[in-house]
Amino acid sequence: MLNYRFLLQYILVLKLFKGIEIKMTKPVVDFGECSGCGVCVDICPNEVYEFDGDICIPVRTNDCDGCEQCVDECTMECIELKG
Repeated sequence: MLNYRFLLQYILVLKLFKGIEIKMTKPVVDFGECSGCGVCVDICPNEVYEFDGDICIPVRTNDCDGCEQCVDECTMECIELKG
């Protein structure tokens, strides 16, 4: 016997998530261009970046949600998201 309640819930879930794109991106820094200004460290809502000497490195790349705030605010334009 077909469970209509389950079927209706399934259809509702499909309608809700239709067109939602899940980004699987990772930030990549051009270390030769990085000035170590720390904008990415300060602006990242997921705390992906940390200082390592004179440069900023993405240490928790799996926590990146692809919001691109670091890309937009980087003064040296040395961050890109790949995925």
